[in-house]
Formats: sequence, C-alpha cells, structure tokens
Amino acid sequence: MNKKISKLFSMALALILCMAMTVPAFAFEYNPLVVSDTTKKHSTTIDKYLVLDKNATVPAVEFEFSIEQGTAVKADPDKNIIEIKPGPMTPSITKAVFTSGQTTFTTAPSDNTLTLNDGEAYAKSTFTVDLEGVTFDTPGVYRYVIKETTEDGNGFTVDKNSRYLDVTIVDNNGILEISRYELLTTDSSKSSGFENSMETYDLTISKAIAGNQGDKTDTFEFTLKIEGAKEGDTYNAYINGTLTTITVDENGEYKFTLGHNDSLKITGLNYGTKWTVTEDAKDYTPSVDVSGDTDASGTGNSAKDESGITADTTVAFTNTNDGIISTGILLTVAPFVVLMLVGIAGVALIIKRKSRAM
Repeated sequence: MNKKISKLFSMALALILCMAMTVPAFAFEYNPLVVSDTTKKHSTTIDKYLVLDKNATVPAVEFEFSIEQGTAVKADPDKNIIEIKPGPMTPSITKAVFTSGQTTFTTAPSDNTLTLNDGEAYAKSTFTVDLEGVTFDTPGVYRYVIKETTEDGNGFTVDKNSRYLDVTIVDNNGILEISRYELLTTDSSKSSGFENSMETYDLTISKAIAGNQGDKTDTFEFTLKIEGAKEGDTYNAYINGTLTTITVDENGEYKFTLGHNDSLKITGLNYGTKWTVTEDAKDYTPSVDVSGDTDASGTGNSAKDESGITADTTVAFTNTNDGIISTGILLTVAPFVVLMLVGIAGVALIIKRKSRAM
C-alpha cells in the first residue's frame, strides 16, 4: 500500500514538474526578400527638371547621381515619428538624359513643387533607382540618400541638395513585399525631384549697307558655324523680330541671307558655345563691330568667339561702297571760264596801254 502511494506521489510530482517547465516558443522568421527584376515594384523613377529661358533650346546633356545608405531614425510615438532603418546594400542608379531640341513647357506642373519665373520654361527627364540584388529581412521603412554628383559649370547650376528615398517593406500574409517609395527633402518634406538651371545667351547678327554707291536693295549670304552642333540640331531664332527655328547641317552650319537693316537673333546658346560668322561681301568693303562678349572679335567679313559665349552678343556687319562721282562742272562751265579770263586779260591790257600813252 505504501509502495503504491509512493509511486502515485512520484508520478504526480513528475507531472507537476513538467507542467511547471516553460515550453520554449519558436520565433517567426521571414524568408528574406531578395529583389530581382521580376519582383513587383523593384524599381522607381525620379523626376529631373532643367529650367531655362523659354526661347532656349534644350541641349544634349546628362546628369549623374549617387545613392548610399541613410541614417537610422528612432521611433517616437509622441511625435508621430516612425522608425527608419538604413537601406541595406546599394541599389543601382541611372543618369538623367536630356536630348537636343527636347520639348519644353512654360507652365509648371500643378502637382509638384517646381516653380517658374516669368520668361522661363522647363524640360523634364527621369532617372531610375533599381533595388535588384538588394535583400530585405523584415518589414519596415528603409532609407537611402540620393545626391547629384554632376558639378556646376558649363552654364549649368546643379541641385546639390540631398534627397531621401524611403522604401516601405510590408508583411503580406507572412511574405515580404515592396509597398511604396517616397522621395523627401532632408527636412522630410515631399520632393518632386531634382532641379537644375541653365544659363543661355543670345547671338544677334545685323546688316547695314553704306556708301554713295551702296545699293540698299542688295542682300548678302552669311554662314553661322556653331562648334559642337550636330546635324539636325535646332535653335530658336528671330528674323527681324519674327520667331522661327533654324536647323544646322552636317557641319554644324546654318546659311542665311540678310539685307539692309535686317537681323538674325539666335536665342538659347549654351554657356561656352563657340561660334563663327562669315559673310560674302561681294564687291563691297566689309567691316564688323562685335559687342557684348569681350572674348568675341571680328574683322572684315568675319567674327568669332573662340573662348565660348559668356554674354549676349551682337555682331554688326556694315558693307560700304563709295565711288567718285563726276558732277559735270568742268565740262559745262570750263569754256565760259576760259573766255571770261581771256576777256579780263584783254581789258587789263587795253587799260595798261592807255596808261602808258598818257
């Protein structure tokens, strides 16, 4: 009996001990999200704006960017701040590419922060951030920092303000997914993208005819060569105040004709653009006066800027044709002058003889 009680007591004690033991909990583990080119929302595009004069022509230009891990931000529920994690690894990032003659717009988009001043326009491009190859282990908001690495110069002022790219990873029934991207300024305001500006200058070529033999109905052929221009490149221009578009040939040249008091004004030449203008002056004596850009010069029937344009410039050509015009005075008056002189001499001789006789 005692043995049976002892055995039951032992069994009860063992059961109590088993129940008292803590059963280990197995933590949930996500399968890491390894982003591939088939992953939904594996990339995002970011807008790039180029602000320029409304009459300028967009050049062929590229702008480069870098991307790196952001800094962690601790959650603060009292300030409605969520936790921000540094973005893992380094995504790839492309260039923003603008093409020559690309379309411009004079009204800023209503859904973003881009603003335009009077007389300005903008062209738009995009660049891409791709997360292919990046691994995310848990849900959360991951931050990257994007910077434009192109330097100021060549007439461009580059947006040097960093942007945050926040990537939100969510749990969809135990599977990690990319939910959204958000581009922010460093003060956490919404950003529409990066904005650069471009300096452009005007080149005005004018024509005048002078001289007493200058025929103001004459016209003269000019050749403008824009260094670096490619066949088909277009420029906005004004011919005697009327807006038009000019297109250069395979040599980067544009041929045109001007008469007395005519002018051609090419707008939107990029900072540092080198140019040459020559004229067929025919049988006139040519001269040229260059003003505006102090590095530009001219003589005779040609002007150029070998250093590149840095200011609005005017090239004023004058063709002169002077000649000695016969008035006809010697042919029509000379015989009478001779007769008059002979008469005066005769009268003087008679007076002299009479004086002697007295």
